[in-house]
Amino acid sequence: MNKKLKCLYFSKLILYVSLLATGCTSTSTHEYISAVAWSDDNEQIAYILQQYDEKTVYPFSRNNENERYTLKLIGIDGSNNRVVSDNIKGYGTELYYKKEAQYFIIRNQENNKRIEKFNPDTIDYYILDLEGNIIREIKVNEGLSCPYYLSSISPVSIIPSPSGQILAIVSMSVGCQIEATFLDVDDEFAELQNTIIDGSNIANTFWLSDDYFFLNVCTNPKCKANWYLLKLDNTAKFIDKEEFNSLCLQGVLIGDEINSLGEKIVWNNPKEPIQIIKNQDSTSIELKELGLIFRNLDNPENCTLVSEY
Repeated sequence: MNKKLKCLYFSKLILYVSLLATGCTSTSTHEYISAVAWSDDNEQIAYILQQYDEKTVYPFSRNNENERYTLKLIGIDGSNNRVVSDNIKGYGTELYYKKEAQYFIIRNQENNKRIEKFNPDTIDYYILDLEGNIIREIKVNEGLSCPYYLSSISPVSIIPSPSGQILAIVSMSVGCQIEATFLDVDDEFAELQNTIIDGSNIANTFWLSDDYFFLNVCTNPKCKANWYLLKLDNTAKFIDKEEFNSLCLQGVLIGDEINSLGEKIVWNNPKEPIQIIKNQDSTSIELKELGLIFRNLDNPENCTLVSEY
């Protein structure tokens, strides 16, 4: 190759590399419904409309940015669709709507990698009044030091009682301990009690009533089907698998996507109509890391009343 051709070749190469380096950029906005919740009277549905901008730099990369979401309300027939609070930064991944108690709870994360590792510093909860104002923010405890902590399981969970008058905040504490704190919503979220239980992970939680709260924890790298029954008299009763299977638990509903009539909301695409599946009178408990549905929440024959514990 002569000198002139070499110069032409390298000039074109430099131009090509320069074009690749700068790239061709395009941005598109995407949205989906990330969480839904029934109102107490079964007449409204609260939902989170998640949005993000996807920035593509050809031919190298594709990144999400400007993650934000809007809290909205809609009638079950699709009418009266309105904004409660908009342009909240992050990902809204969980929602409760306590209309009678007059608040919403939103779980906020900086990323949406649910299946991958949870970073405690990126998770918090917002409590909003019915006008969309944030009235309280609850963050995860820092300093998780348990060697058996499974980062695929969230280190915090906040669950309102059926009436909405009590909040249970369950979180990993320093060392291999799990802290369950109960707050009185009507008394400006005053602490009712605080219970510490040995454990490395929070496998599942649910309320049976405003008096009985169930907590499943992992006590080593393997999660087991064992539970604690926490009462608001500062007692914590250990319940093994056989005892749990014998309890009268019919009517327990896990997650606000199922209402008191046994109707389940199935809705992911805001451009599609709301689907409501009826006759969901019993839901199942899935214990994280066990990879199986543990049992249906119905009443086995000759079941034991929880009040007997």
